[in-house]
Amino acid sequence: SSIYELQTNLKKMWLHGSRWVDIMLERRDDDLKMSNLNVNLNSVELVYLNNNEYDNAVCKNIIVIDLLDSSANNSILEMMYANIPFFVKKHPAVAEYVGVDYPMLFNDISEVEYKLADMIELNKLYETTHEYLKKINKTKLSYKYFCDKILEETNK
Repeated sequence: SSIYELQTNLKKMWLHGSRWVDIMLERRDDDLKMSNLNVNLNSVELVYLNNNEYDNAVCKNIIVIDLLDSSANNSILEMMYANIPFFVKKHPAVAEYVGVDYPMLFNDISEVEYKLADMIELNKLYETTHEYLKKINKTKLSYKYFCDKILEETNK
């Protein structure tokens, strides 16, 4: 629901990742109801993209990942692997991936609003974050590493 709460003049899209739009709308509505939020539902465009369109969109847009809870998140791993800066809510599991010093961590969506309001500072933040992501050792993010660890565990 945070994409609906985010106050910005920029166009907002929710890349919901499901062909079943009705299910996603139901989940959104449940979340808004549980959060007791009264928002403009027309303020966000719901978008389902194929793989190529998705790759193109994440390279050309500001990414905000606002997690309630997570132990692993494909979106975070994809952004990290491609060195694409993204805003992400502070969470211990997220810090395991990006580190506690990741420049685009936030506690509240209002922090993202503040950073979106100044395009010059936002560009600097993107440059800093891109350089930060390039320095992260991504060996543990690879498919091969994942498979090797599973085989290692099953052979014990």
